[in-house]
Amino acid sequence: MKLRLRQLSVFSFLLLCPVLGQTPASEEVVRDLAQQAEAQLAANNIESALTLFRRAAAALPERVGDGFFGETVARMPFAISVRGYRAEAITFARELDARFAAEPARLSAFGELYLSLESPDDAQRVLVAAVKLAPEDAALCRSLGGAYRMGLRLDEAVAQYRRAVKLAPRDKRAYGELADLLRGRGEYEEAIKLYRTQLLIEPLQTAPRKGLALSHLAEGRAELARKELDEVRRVRSAEEVTRDLYLQTQMAFYHLAQGQLAQAREAADRAVTVEPRYSWGRIIAAEVDLAEGRYFEAERHLLAAARYSNFPTLYFTLGKLYLAVDDFDGALDHFARAFSYARDGRFSTRLGGVIDARAAGLDELLARERQAAIFVANPPGTEEQFKLAEALARFDFLIRNPSAGAAPRGRPARVGGGGTLESVAREFVEASGGRRPFRALYAARRLTQADAELPLAVKLAEVALGLAEVATEADGSLRDYPNFDRDGRLRVFRGRALDARGWALFKQGSNPEAVAALSEAVEAYGTIPEGKRATWHLATARETAGETQAALDLYLAAYEPPTAANPGSDLNRAVIEAIYRKVNGSLQGLDERIGRAPGGDLGVAAAPARPATDAPAEPESAVKAAVKEAVREQEGQPTARADEEPRASAPARFTPVYLPDGQVPPPALLAPDAAVIPLSPELLAEPQEAPPAVATEEAAGSRPRRAAPAAATTTRSRKVTAAEPEPPPATTRKRRLSGEP
Repeated sequence: MKLRLRQLSVFSFLLLCPVLGQTPASEEVVRDLAQQAEAQLAANNIESALTLFRRAAAALPERVGDGFFGETVARMPFAISVRGYRAEAITFARELDARFAAEPARLSAFGELYLSLESPDDAQRVLVAAVKLAPEDAALCRSLGGAYRMGLRLDEAVAQYRRAVKLAPRDKRAYGELADLLRGRGEYEEAIKLYRTQLLIEPLQTAPRKGLALSHLAEGRAELARKELDEVRRVRSAEEVTRDLYLQTQMAFYHLAQGQLAQAREAADRAVTVEPRYSWGRIIAAEVDLAEGRYFEAERHLLAAARYSNFPTLYFTLGKLYLAVDDFDGALDHFARAFSYARDGRFSTRLGGVIDARAAGLDELLARERQAAIFVANPPGTEEQFKLAEALARFDFLIRNPSAGAAPRGRPARVGGGGTLESVAREFVEASGGRRPFRALYAARRLTQADAELPLAVKLAEVALGLAEVATEADGSLRDYPNFDRDGRLRVFRGRALDARGWALFKQGSNPEAVAALSEAVEAYGTIPEGKRATWHLATARETAGETQAALDLYLAAYEPPTAANPGSDLNRAVIEAIYRKVNGSLQGLDERIGRAPGGDLGVAAAPARPATDAPAEPESAVKAAVKEAVREQEGQPTARADEEPRASAPARFTPVYLPDGQVPPPALLAPDAAVIPLSPELLAEPQEAPPAVATEEAAGSRPRRAAPAAATTTRSRKVTAAEPEPPPATTRKRRLSGEP
């Protein structure tokens, strides 16, 4: 009997040996492959590393122990991410988590990994699966609540946190995270109860004390807030309060909301000092600066934040800053990065880069970013600022939208949400009690540029003109010329208003009144460089009236050649060349007055073609090739096919003038020796690199403006106005307020 038992034991041992030996051997293979992969990562050989990691994943044993999982398996995607390969780490983790689809604890670990990689969708996917496998696990519910919060699905997050505290009444972390979210929704009473419950579980915690202080501060009970912070100092130290980045940032928001600018400034400065790269700290610092009228400083904070972050609230705040300084085009550039407006009257955006949102108002649209990130219920700023931003967005939409935009010559245009262009323009002008003359002037200019609602444009320009004295009375009231004295401010504002009125009258066909208004505008500007735009408009009006010599003199006085900051076709020179030839019979002497034309520019009247030579032709751009084909068609010559050799062009029998499709040339261009070659906007718009974000020097007395954002990041486009030659470049536009790179 003993022999048989011994034989059975030996037999069992022999059967079990391969199984017992398999797991350690397989784990060793996986460890070795993972180590080789990390060595490849250290050498920046990401493809080789991924191949080795995938071989390691394929070699995993059927059963993976907790120690091996934590030390080796979970470490593999983490090792990829810490080397900076976030996307590759997420892709590999997705392949790996499928191996553990039936194990909730392992799925929870992957959920935490995805949260650390800021991939909330993946975190939600694995944690939802884990909760289904273990519905009574409070820690899984809490983790899923965190994933929903990161994904800005705040209602689902609150539901999971409530479930977690119900399943685990002693889970102090679940109480705190639920209280934070409720405070972010303005439910302060319930948040205070939860913080106090958290303290009952562990009285020496500082996080619930800070949450209580912030809740009291939000309710305006500063004394209670101070007592809670004093208790934090007693339990830990003073630095536990002053060096807490998130506490100071949120305190600054609450102080600003209650008009306590000194306290808000102190808290914001502390937050920026602790971590200059924290975007919300920069945003609240900018909001405080904006409330104090410190526009340069506000812009510096926001531009610093934009180096590290990219989310709608940041760009909305930048747009709000430019609204405050009446740079409405600059505001629209940044609003285009923050949200879009549709014809149904609703705003939309992608919040935090993770979830699409639509709302009737901008506060509602952006609220979730603020509520989830810093647990602040109410937005900084005023209701008027949101109202003004919404009105500007609607006005801009109607102006530029082809189907719902401005109809020419007074025909009413409606946006899907209701309202004609006239009513929306008036809404924008009346949106706020302050700065009304400046908004009236901007609306008049935009309407005139779009050739829409011209009678309204004239009225708005007259409103601005009538309020010029009041608008420019205060020092710094003309915010793009903050150093001008009262007389200088008045001259600039009157010049702008008279120019807007005169140009609208010109487009209406009221040329005598237009000449009178534009002459006043030129006189008001005097020698201020900005006045060249009005001078150009006056030249066009005088040319239309048949005063050719006077028009030529004005054109020459207003001319500014293209610069590196304003490249492109020199259409203005084409206008001058045509009328100069008409007055003088040739172009002799023109170069001495306005300088030589850059060779080959599209806007310059074409010179006779060079004789063919043996030298190889320079490669030409698509635009120039299209222009050449248009010239050949006008001359009745057959167009070149793609497979033909290029041929020398015959001398032109007329002066070709290249204008965008649909643009009506001024009278001088209709001379017998001039022919208009229409070009579509697509042909004229050659790809150009975005200008560097570096400010340049201004004309004396003006202040720097912001740099234009990169073309790839904005959806707005400006159209050359029909019947309006491109005015001289405005040297004070499109630059940063602060003038910093």
